Amino acid sequence: MRLNFLNSVQDVFAAKTCLTVIGFVLKAAMLCTIFQVPLSAETGSLKGQAHGFRQMVSAVAVYMVLVGCVVAMKYQMTRNLVALHGNSKARAETLRLYMGGLDMIPAWAFKDCVASAMVGHNWGMLVALVVLVTATCLALVLEPAAPPEDEQPDLTYSLRKTLSGCMGLGVGFAVNAVAQIWWRAEGGEWFRLPVQMVYAPVATLAVLLVHAALGTVNMADQKPFVKTLCNFMKVAGNFVAAWAWDGVLDTARLEVLEVHDVDSCLNKAGVNSLWALAVICVAAIIIVTHEWAMGPPPKEGKRPQGQLDRQALLAVVCGVNSAWAALDFEVGINGCATVVQNVVIQAWIFALAVVVLMALVLSMFTWAVEHLEGQDVAKEAK
Repeated sequence: MRLNFLNSVQDVFAAKTCLTVIGFVLKAAMLCTIFQVPLSAETGSLKGQAHGFRQMVSAVAVYMVLVGCVVAMKYQMTRNLVALHGNSKARAETLRLYMGGLDMIPAWAFKDCVASAMVGHNWGMLVALVVLVTATCLALVLEPAAPPEDEQPDLTYSLRKTLSGCMGLGVGFAVNAVAQIWWRAEGGEWFRLPVQMVYAPVATLAVLLVHAALGTVNMADQKPFVKTLCNFMKVAGNFVAAWAWDGVLDTARLEVLEVHDVDSCLNKAGVNSLWALAVICVAAIIIVTHEWAMGPPPKEGKRPQGQLDRQALLAVVCGVNSAWAALDFEVGINGCATVVQNVVIQAWIFALAVVVLMALVLSMFTWAVEHLEGQDVAKEAK
């Protein structure tokens, strides 16, 4: 059971949180290089989002660079997986887990593509819906058919899989942007805690209802397009819920800073560090509690689809929001600790430091899981 708990935590904080953080800092450093501006924190608000032709071209260019890097990493990890020859089950499962999580790296750049296309238009709601439908159609078209079990995926498959797999974050942002635009058109202020405290549970309930409705569909009898559409609706829905809860957490964090009148850069960083630690601890408690409530996995077969859907939803919501909380702290520290005056060099020093830190965390999770797996195998052998 302890291995199941650690596997769940690894899925959230290694495959989701760490890789989300890496994707953001790399994307941010590239944009800092292009526009020669200091690194800034991410926000779920449409206000303040960069837009225009240059911003769109830059976002697409960064997106394609990151996709290329991820495809190369997946190719190397696939070769490592083949080289194992089934000798290490734990290492094989870890590689597959991280290969899926790598899609979070270019996801931030795709979200910027979506945001730059949505902002700066008079017909905000119409443009938002067009962008949402277009991004969804792209994901469906790019999703490749699974290769035969006895064949390894080639570069074309990895490219298409990465392009489609990283679009959920941007589509989730677009759905929440539609809600933002509608609320503001009605004269309301979106980022108020009472509004967010109502919207996030409603959005999450809607996602769960969609999961339940899709669970009634017999996938075995459906065409590949229908299967792809249903799977993408689940993935995108998970990110809709993640963005919704980010609105709650970020609004609450900003109100805490405002109530306590925190002006100093280091004081803000201190509050943000405590906030990030609290978010990560709560996320860990939620994940472990849910794993305990589900009980041990069946010895034969797999868990019911409803349990797997809820597990995936919690993994995305907790993992991504933990990453955003950590980024608020890390970006704040970067603004306080100026190593060099050149904003581009500063951004890349920050990105390198964060990538190294996240790589250490990934290594720790990998060692812990494989160590426990080895202990269990030794016990069974006795």
